[in-house]
Amino acid sequence: MILYVFYRPLMFLLSMILIYPHLFDFLYVEIMMKLILP
Repeated sequence: MILYVFYRPLMFLLSMILIYPHLFDFLYVEIMMKLILP
């Protein structure tokens, strides 16, 4: 029960760390493509 309470925020934090860099990479690529190929 206590483990579950700690487990949930840890997984949330881990998912943020894993997902956000990819999101920013995607946005960066989109911006670069628009600049290079108008």
